[in-house]
Amino acid sequence: MVSLFIPYFLTFLGLMTGSGQDFVAFALFMTFIGVVWTLIRGLAKHVGLKILLIQEAIHGVLWFVFHFKPELLGQAIGIVIGLAVAIPLAIAAYVYLIGPLFSGTFGNDSPTPDLESPIKEGGNELLPQYIYDGNNQVWSRVYRSPTGECRYRCEADGREIYIHHANVRGSFANTSEGSFHWY
Repeated sequence: MVSLFIPYFLTFLGLMTGSGQDFVAFALFMTFIGVVWTLIRGLAKHVGLKILLIQEAIHGVLWFVFHFKPELLGQAIGIVIGLAVAIPLAIAAYVYLIGPLFSGTFGNDSPTPDLESPIKEGGNELLPQYIYDGNNQVWSRVYRSPTGECRYRCEADGREIYIHHANVRGSFANTSEGSFHWY
C-alpha cells in the first residue's frame, strides 16, 4: 500500500516545491519519477489497463488542481464546443465529398450496381450462382466482376474456372475445362 502512495507524494512534493519560479524543473522531475513509479508498480502487480490508466491519471489531476486557472476552464469549454461542431462536419464531409471521390460515385446519380443483380451486357444476362459441367458436377460462383464475368469453383475437387461473356452462348459456356450449362 505504501508503494501506491509514494509516487503521489513525490508528485505532490514536486508541485509544492515547483510553485516557486526557480524550481519548475524539480517539480517536473519529481512528477516524472512518480509517474514512472506508478507505471512500474502497476505492471509488476499485473493490474488491468483501466486501473493503470486511472492511477496514472491521478498525477494529471494533481497537476490540474495545483495549476488551475479560470482561463483553463474557458479553453476546455471552447475545445468541447469546437469538437461538437467539427466532428459532425468532418463526418458529413467524408460521407458526401471524400468517400464518393474515392469510390467513383461522385456526381453519379445511380449507385454502383449490385453485383448480385442481373445486368445485361452485350445481350447476355449475368451468369447464375451454380453451373454444371459435362459430368453434371456442380460448380458454384465465388466471384463476379463488375462487368458480370465470373469465377467458379468445382464443389467436388476445388478446381476453378473463369467464364468471360465471349464464351457464353445462351445457357452454355465453353471454357478450357470443357462445356458448362445451367438451367
